[in-house]
Amino acid sequence: MSLSSRRSLATLKKMCGTENFQNIALATTMWDTVDPKTGEQRERELKVNLEFWAQMVKEGATVFRHDRKEKSAKEIVMSLLPKKSVVLDIQAEMSSNDGVIGKTTAGSDVKKFLEDRQTEYAERIFDLRTQMAELQVERDLERDEAERTKAQLKRDMEKMAEDVQLLMTKVDTLVKSARVQEPTKRHPKFMNKLLDLLTRMERKGKSTKAG
Repeated sequence: MSLSSRRSLATLKKMCGTENFQNIALATTMWDTVDPKTGEQRERELKVNLEFWAQMVKEGATVFRHDRKEKSAKEIVMSLLPKKSVVLDIQAEMSSNDGVIGKTTAGSDVKKFLEDRQTEYAERIFDLRTQMAELQVERDLERDEAERTKAQLKRDMEKMAEDVQLLMTKVDTLVKSARVQEPTKRHPKFMNKLLDLLTRMERKGKSTKAG
């Protein structure tokens, strides 16, 4: 039996009252969808389990097998006709509470259930909104971080371009100065300085990439 069915059953018990269970007819259905052994096992569980029908059966409620045909439906109705009229607990409670169903035992139970569900749904909505806000903050942070990274890369590239231009200028200066020196003297000194500049350029490029 589902949770909603058990809740409805508990409300029925409070509406009727224990002394009126003898006027209740309980019916099982859908026998044509299960094999007889399984159906009988489920019916027995309903009858003996206190969460289900056991208390009502003990107090006089009658159990029927309804095959969804007219004959079995009439059988259930005819079993109730001879029974004496009774005053249900909910009727008596409403009479003494100005007809306010919310002040009855069954009504209070239903009211509490609805209030609990309302609180539960409100908490769910709050949690969802909180999660949405947190996700938005994360997206904003990620966007800001991406913008900062992009800006830093741009600065690094600009700095690298400036360094390369500066080094190229120095190389050009060395080349020009070497041309005015004597051929026998300029070559070793010029090559050493040129190699030094090229090495610095290579190191600068590697440090920029690592950064």
